[in-house]
Amino acid sequence: MKNRRNSLLSRLAVVATIVIVAMSTIAATRSNKGEIARNLDIFNALYKELQTNYVDSIDAEKSINIAIAAMLNDIDPYTEYYGASDQEDLAMMTSGEYAGIGSMIVEMPGKGVFISEPYEGSPAQEAGLKPGDLIVKIDNDSVTGWHSSQVSEKLKGQPGTKLQVTVKRPYVTDSIKTFDITRRKIQLPAVPYYGVL
Repeated sequence: MKNRRNSLLSRLAVVATIVIVAMSTIAATRSNKGEIARNLDIFNALYKELQTNYVDSIDAEKSINIAIAAMLNDIDPYTEYYGASDQEDLAMMTSGEYAGIGSMIVEMPGKGVFISEPYEGSPAQEAGLKPGDLIVKIDNDSVTGWHSSQVSEKLKGQPGTKLQVTVKRPYVTDSIKTFDITRRKIQLPAVPYYGVL
């Protein structure tokens, strides 16, 4: 009985030692709140100094986003930060839903933004937009020289709102056409193509 008790006590001592070593290792890897606050103060002071004394102006949002991205990449390359301007794109990626005309668009450098593929049953397809149509105007705004992200932003909007899309259709004599389209909630297909071989 005594041997059993001594054996149990020695096991408990070993377990306690392992727990203490593990806790001290965890404590060593985690920064305490004072250290975090001090480093944030240093970062803040450095940024204010740059903003005040640097020869060029500094884009605050871009600089902070680069710092956040570098920090997250150092910790874990799979962790991503989405700022306020990216919230709509994040919602679309996670839910597969957005409100717009329901068409993929593609930018060809130096040529413009084209309709790539209207989704089946979408407002774009119902209105008559076709792959290869060059987007010239949205409402009264000329989109010549715009990037696809700017055109995409202009095509999206609240469901039920109307817009006019003017396109130049290749290989057609009367090539400039204007389409009246009502935006709808678009559900992107989880599987865009399937078939049986």
